Amino acid sequence: MTVNEDLLSFQIAQQVRWLRLANSEARSARKLLASVDKKLQSLILSIDVDYGPLTYSQARLASLRKQVKDLLYATHADVAEKVTSSVLSIANASADIEEKALLLSIPVAIDVVTPNLGVLATAAKLTPFRGANLAQWLEELRANDLNRTMRTIQEGLISGEDTPSIVRNVIGTRGLQYKDGIREVSRRGVEMLVRTAVNHAASMGRQTVWEENTHLISSVRWVSTLDGKTSEICRFRDGKVYPVDSGPRPPAHPSCRSTTVAVTRSWRELGFNIDEMPLGSRASMNGQVPGELTYYDWLKTQPKTFQVEVLGPRRYKLWRGGGVELTSFHNDAGNLLTLKELKSKMPAAFDAAFG
Repeated sequence: MTVNEDLLSFQIAQQVRWLRLANSEARSARKLLASVDKKLQSLILSIDVDYGPLTYSQARLASLRKQVKDLLYATHADVAEKVTSSVLSIANASADIEEKALLLSIPVAIDVVTPNLGVLATAAKLTPFRGANLAQWLEELRANDLNRTMRTIQEGLISGEDTPSIVRNVIGTRGLQYKDGIREVSRRGVEMLVRTAVNHAASMGRQTVWEENTHLISSVRWVSTLDGKTSEICRFRDGKVYPVDSGPRPPAHPSCRSTTVAVTRSWRELGFNIDEMPLGSRASMNGQVPGELTYYDWLKTQPKTFQVEVLGPRRYKLWRGGGVELTSFHNDAGNLLTLKELKSKMPAAFDAAFG
């Protein structure tokens, strides 16, 4: 395996781990944002609606808005603090991982410059992704949550709805896992923001290492996850090579799963005479990387332990023992099928895999 192939394989595996971390962080942020729902419910239930819509004055609405705002903004402050802290930690970890990956992949002793932590923090927090930086996205999420919530409350009051109905419209119902309330938009929004921000932070961590090591890195290659969920822009960018200091970087869109990998300079560009390299150490460093490699093609080359880690033990058995193609674990829309859905769709494969 060449140095660049080694780096590509490593980066794909690492991206799987970043995506899992992003999902965990997103769930945590969603839970934190929803923690205010009980207080918000109590506030709505305490509203005096006996006067009816005609006598519910602007002054009373303004007072209510302030109470709702105080509740929501306190929770959003906690969300912002947690997300920002996570983003900084992920950017630092990404830079450290990238530095170690370069040192381990290159079979000769070579200097790798460590990026300044201040520069790294600035890149993670202030570099825009999808048109805004992290603080701006968090502020937009906060403002939209307040506006949607107050609009729904006011519409209920004007329509003469009782307060339990307004609670249902705002927060949702347990039977539908609270997904039928207007705040579900904000809950989904914070999940999407966190997933996107984690990818951005990991990308910025790698980027700062590359910019400090242009003596070693010649360019940057875009690597997309090629499955049914891959966006058009990511399919288009997959495999494209960009300069170290310019060009697009993930995330390309909300919840983007694409990553980037360094392309190293050649031995001669680094000042080595390739003919003098000892046998077994002639790893290619001519900038060439595999031209065609889908995620599942790559997964087939990985150790069993990692395949089980990615697929889960039962899907792994369906693949190995039941003859199920890896792409068949998804539906036409690219969504992962549940084991129950898979059993209904392919009972013979289950019999072959599990007896």
